[in-house]
Amino acid sequence: MSEESPISHFDSIAFPCVPFVWITLLLSAIIVTSLQFRQLALGVSDAYGEWGQMAELKGVILTYDEVLTMSAHMAVSTADPVWEARYRHHEPLLETAIEAAMQLDRDALAVRTQEANDRLVNIENRAFEYVRAGEASRGRELLQSQAYLDDKALYTRAITQAMDRLSDRIEQTVNEKEAAMLNSVLVVVGLVVLALVTWGVLALNLMRWRSMLLLTQEQKRHALEVLQDMNATLEERIRTRTAQVQAKHDEVRTLATQMIRIEERERERLSEVLHDELQQVLVVAQLRLGSLAQSLPHDSGSEVDDIASLLRSGILTTRTLSSTLNPITNDQSLEAAIRQVCQLQRDSLNLDITVDLPEDLPEVAGPVIRLVARATSEMLFNAAKHSQVQEATLSVRDMNNGMLALSVEDRGRGLAPRVLESGRGLGLRSIRQKAEWLGGSLQVLAAKPSGTKVVLSLPHVPRVD
Repeated sequence: MSEESPISHFDSIAFPCVPFVWITLLLSAIIVTSLQFRQLALGVSDAYGEWGQMAELKGVILTYDEVLTMSAHMAVSTADPVWEARYRHHEPLLETAIEAAMQLDRDALAVRTQEANDRLVNIENRAFEYVRAGEASRGRELLQSQAYLDDKALYTRAITQAMDRLSDRIEQTVNEKEAAMLNSVLVVVGLVVLALVTWGVLALNLMRWRSMLLLTQEQKRHALEVLQDMNATLEERIRTRTAQVQAKHDEVRTLATQMIRIEERERERLSEVLHDELQQVLVVAQLRLGSLAQSLPHDSGSEVDDIASLLRSGILTTRTLSSTLNPITNDQSLEAAIRQVCQLQRDSLNLDITVDLPEDLPEVAGPVIRLVARATSEMLFNAAKHSQVQEATLSVRDMNNGMLALSVEDRGRGLAPRVLESGRGLGLRSIRQKAEWLGGSLQVLAAKPSGTKVVLSLPHVPRVD
């Protein structure tokens, strides 16, 4: 017979089943308690909220009313139109406050408040008409009339009475809520007793269950130790394998960097040979040909011109090859290298290049800079060769994930997106291979609405001095 697993034995210890009635009573106590106190708090909060709103509205109404009254009196006293403008500005504000008060307590007092306010406004508007007509004295008589003063007193008294009525209603509401609170407390006390009993029963069951768990704790600990050992072994194997893969990746990147450096040194050497030796030899030959031409017969001039033309073509070719093999210097930054290559291609390809570079390009290693310069030259050359347009856009973006993206886009006929797999595009394939060695990529995409977009992605590979 096979021995029973410690973990299966531990799992076979069932959680004690608390009687359903006790759980129901406990949940009922919590729910009823929460609802009772929530209802009380909301009721009291609403009552005092209405009181606060009415108190605020009373102050606003009395303030705006005083502003209107003062503006009317100042208008008939000074005949200055500024006071009527001030009156017109505050008049709709007072009407809004009165309407809000009527929504809280739309009874006879609120209605009389509106009626008195309408009569006051009518009298004050007539006074303004007298002022505009140049009869300010008649306006003063109108504002000092008994009818105006009676409406003013009725208006103030109605506001005060409405506030008193609302205060009485709030006091009645609070008394009702206090009575409801007393009933809630009695219910809560009973439910708390039931909750305590329920918790006591639950605690006793949990204690018995804990005692049963302690009997198998050692077996569970042993089983967990076995599982932890297995997990540690597996994690160690994963870490070892991951470290090996990372080491291989770093080795490939190091070799790629070294290879690019070696290739660049050879390019520099060839560029120096072309510039310092072959080009100098051709220049000296051109000078000596010029001296020799003076001593030759006159009828040999055409042959001398042909030889001179060949020498000039050779000098131009060596100069172009020299700058193409080594377009940048060793101490140039990424931005300076890109801008220099773009300028060389503008001159040699007659291509209008728009350069879009961010303000803070990252510091990268020399091999990456040289690969970017090489890729820039090749991508611009392909744009000029295949697009059949004389415009291209070069942009560089820091992708914030350790990668740098260089793209060249044109709006012409362009390259087919699968040119890298078709066997053509030797220069682009070489750049893609080097980019992949460094952990990057090269893609040829179809631009919208037309044209081609070539995107080179490279890791930063920080500069190491």
